[in-house]
Amino acid sequence: MSEDVNKSLGLEETSKSENKAATQKDLNSYLIASLWLYGIAVILVIVGFITGYKESTYDNSIVNGDAYNYIIFATRGVIWIGTAILVSIIGFACQIKGHVIDLYE
Repeated sequence: MSEDVNKSLGLEETSKSENKAATQKDLNSYLIASLWLYGIAVILVIVGFITGYKESTYDNSIVNGDAYNYIIFATRGVIWIGTAILVSIIGFACQIKGHVIDLYE
């Protein structure tokens, strides 16, 4: 009877193997999230290089001066690459978080 009461209240003890399985699941979820974020960062870098090196012909021109168009396209490329750096830092933080959880369990 007391086992049923403890179980219903959530007071039963969990074994170390159950805790290890839950920790491994947390580690895997953080590592999967970091891999997704790294993939997004690679895509953003590719988009940044394409944007930065886009030929600024008169059909793609933003303003009439060529130098201004080069500056604008290069700045857009830097923004994409900067966003990729931020996303990769967040991915690295997820990876560290997953390993820290594994160390403390």
